[in-house]
Amino acid sequence: MKKIVLLDTSYPINNRNTKILLSLSGFERFVITWNRDNRMVAANENWTEFFYTAAVPYGDLFGKLMKMFSYSSYIKKRLNQIKPDCIIASHWPMLVTAALIKPKGVKLVYENLDIPTAGSGIVLHILRLIERMALKKADCILLASRFYKDLYSFYRRPVHVIENKPFRTALTDKAARFFHDSDRLKISFIGTLRYFDCMRNLIIAVDNLPIDVLFFGEGRDYQLLYDFSKEYANVYFFGQYDYEDIKCIYDLSDIVWAVYPNKDYNVKYAISNKFFESLVFEKPAVFADGTELGRFVVDQNIGFAVDPYKTDAIRNYFLKILNDKNILPDKIADIKKYNSLNSLYWDDYIQSLNELFSK
Repeated sequence: MKKIVLLDTSYPINNRNTKILLSLSGFERFVITWNRDNRMVAANENWTEFFYTAAVPYGDLFGKLMKMFSYSSYIKKRLNQIKPDCIIASHWPMLVTAALIKPKGVKLVYENLDIPTAGSGIVLHILRLIERMALKKADCILLASRFYKDLYSFYRRPVHVIENKPFRTALTDKAARFFHDSDRLKISFIGTLRYFDCMRNLIIAVDNLPIDVLFFGEGRDYQLLYDFSKEYANVYFFGQYDYEDIKCIYDLSDIVWAVYPNKDYNVKYAISNKFFESLVFEKPAVFADGTELGRFVVDQNIGFAVDPYKTDAIRNYFLKILNDKNILPDKIADIKKYNSLNSLYWDDYIQSLNELFSK
């Protein structure tokens, strides 16, 4: 049986990596990852997990860099023990690590969920150059966004666009674990709480409007956002959720807030899983303008796009929705039309993923 190892830098591994591993049948699967906050490790029945444990707060890039050499040594030791046929390197730091230490003859797949990004143009250029050099050792790339593809036109080996769509089972009714009884317009953020500025601007923009803001999830900006929101009576935090709760959460929501900073290089080209979830659950979502995804949803009439840094513009957008009762029903009708013509589910990738890793 072929052995596949997935390399990551956080525990638990993200939802997309979980879907990739769950989709692969007939392989012996391993995960090597970094338990960065010393959290309790849950038993996993689907694959074997190895954990490098060293406390480095998320967002501490310098601390992470200082520990990467030790983590790389740990990975090398485990790879020599496992003797895999294939390595999946999740994100560019793991691509660089795998390119340097992978055993001879082992296939390397670059799982490109997020492209390198930086606030400085010079630093970004350096990171992309490092990624490009590491790609010489990669046998193929999996891209999480169709908008990434042109950025890798230089790469002459196979490139596969595998976007972060939900399983069909996400539509299955589960026992409702979250409740919010309100006749006000409900705007939900669902996911990792980061990018405080964008979240804060939403809260400020809808203050004193008949709108409730619901936050589902945790993250490095949770406490900062929670403290900021104490003076706003229309903001609610529901904390951590399991993915099986996703239908319940979308059922509670009228609009999904999926706005990230459009100054970020990765955000300009990325497609979040909220895009596909909003389509599947037929709930209009708001994205950042000035991004490929923002332009796409506006062109297709299947979502909204706003400037994440202009509270007045955000407020006016929601005032328009409140005052025109046809906007949301019309948008939902356009979403249904789009859904009838497009593939929306991860299940449609499973066969091609197994064929790719069987080669």
